[in-house]
Amino acid sequence: MKKEKSVKKMKQYPSTSSILLSNLRKYQAKERALLIGRPYDCVSTPLVLYNSVFSDFKRDYNTENLPMNKEHNRWTLETIELMADFYMDENGRQKVFHEQLRILFGQEVTEDQLEDKSSNDGVLNFCTRNLLYLLIGIKNEIDAGYDPVVWAADSYAKYYTQTFEPLIHVNDLTHFEKIARLFKALHLGSDSLKNYYDSLPYTTVNNEDSQRYYPCLREVENVGEFFYTEKFNDKLLWRAETKKGCRQIIVKYTHRYNKNAHELCSNIGKAPGLLHVGTTCGFYYVVMEYIEGVKLRDCFLSRSEYDKIFKDIEEAISLLHLNDIVFADLRGSNILVIKDENKECRGMLVDFDWAGTNNVDSYPPFMNPSINWPTGAQDRMPLKMEHDIYWLNYLKKLYCPV
Repeated sequence: MKKEKSVKKMKQYPSTSSILLSNLRKYQAKERALLIGRPYDCVSTPLVLYNSVFSDFKRDYNTENLPMNKEHNRWTLETIELMADFYMDENGRQKVFHEQLRILFGQEVTEDQLEDKSSNDGVLNFCTRNLLYLLIGIKNEIDAGYDPVVWAADSYAKYYTQTFEPLIHVNDLTHFEKIARLFKALHLGSDSLKNYYDSLPYTTVNNEDSQRYYPCLREVENVGEFFYTEKFNDKLLWRAETKKGCRQIIVKYTHRYNKNAHELCSNIGKAPGLLHVGTTCGFYYVVMEYIEGVKLRDCFLSRSEYDKIFKDIEEAISLLHLNDIVFADLRGSNILVIKDENKECRGMLVDFDWAGTNNVDSYPPFMNPSINWPTGAQDRMPLKMEHDIYWLNYLKKLYCPV
């Protein structure tokens, strides 16, 4: 059903040859089928979480000492020289670039005509599986009305429903190295993606798999195999279930996380139980117990119930401070209200992304300016225990006024 809905949306989009920014705006505002960050909230799960091939590509491109032999460097220099030349039209440039890619990948580049009669500028695919793994877009010269990200997203989506171009100074060897790394990383990544699909049973590729829309991490130590069941809207946070024992868990991905703070609080029952922490694709992944509860900001409780909740939170914050740790983001959205075995309300801390050492670690950049942060709580400034006290007092006054 989800797939059919997406296909229907994409068939309404203009052809790839005419999807300029001027006519894209009305489609994105209405349907938002292309999750490319335009508009700002039109985003999806980071691509790197679906397959490590994509994070490996980013890593390889940013590795300055990435191994590259002289043949690859010669190919890069030749390609730069050829692309710096003038061509009468896109077809001339496209023909030359296709030949360079054939040399690099060892495979002929083909053009596919789509159902709407538009075509892309070249693809590399698996003929036996009809799977696209490299999409090529070519413009003869810089075009202000052409966004390669938009074009690629639309063309890729069209294929399966059957920004600005940087200026490079040709005498700057640093740019030569970056271009060489780009194509080397592209070559390595394409090979890895091809090998991944080649390793799958043929029926797996052609059958609908409900887990294809979720991250590729499906098994961790101390938990075993699991499958995703639900994504929470505003974060990289999923509900999942273990294959053995049908245990409900939460799987979270984040760039910043304090394991020590989480363990301290979970050990005294003031945070969800921590099951496993690791890194993958440039993210921390945190696997924890799923606990039924409601965020404090969404609760309507009695004074006595709020008192019990804040007693728990004060205990958790005191323990963190005894260990020289600042929670840093003590707001109603990060306090979970649960019912204990006696059906009484209790409080738990969730989201240990900002927690860090007092006066050593710092706040992240781009903090929400609409929030009335305590004095000194600013982008890149040190975390301080008094900031936790500020939030604790603020919340108690808000929910338990004298």
